[in-house]
Amino acid sequence: MEAHYNTIDPVKQIMAFAVNLYFNQSTQSQITGFWEQLDLGIFADQKYRSFRPHVSLCIFESINCADCECLINQISTHFPLQTLKFDHLGVFNREEKVLFLALTPTSQLITLQKEVYQKLSEHAQQPWDLYKPDTWVPHCTLVNDLSQQDLIKALPIALKIPLPLEINISQIGIIEFDPIISIFQVDISS
Repeated sequence: MEAHYNTIDPVKQIMAFAVNLYFNQSTQSQITGFWEQLDLGIFADQKYRSFRPHVSLCIFESINCADCECLINQISTHFPLQTLKFDHLGVFNREEKVLFLALTPTSQLITLQKEVYQKLSEHAQQPWDLYKPDTWVPHCTLVNDLSQQDLIKALPIALKIPLPLEINISQIGIIEFDPIISIFQVDISS
């Protein structure tokens, strides 16, 4: 298990942070390639491109980073390296649409998300509703903040993504956003 750290104040309260699963290099390159196809098509100004491709397990408005880092390290030791599948495209159909790759929700993935959410909730405030255990949709964003017209432009490009797509999870970590700052990542034990 290897942790990567940025220099942060361990008791600093972070505003808006996400606990993310990250992919191995091969999977990350594939998803970055899909982003580039969409960028060349119509969406070159996507601000989230400074993110690594990921699946967010939960998002909170504030957290005590030092406590959560210890918990994430503990969780990573008993969550084995996984192969999962993106099996379909999805859309969060709100005013500003989000087009995403959807993961097949395995029991192990659902259990991990609930465990992370419950343990971190003791050290965090204001969870985002879409990332609570009973409402969470495991996904990797392709394009966000879309109008209806932009969604219609994006779909033909996204439909060329070969699904199902096996992906490999290799790390779990926390980021602060906006702007995006990586707090730490921990390799998941195999």
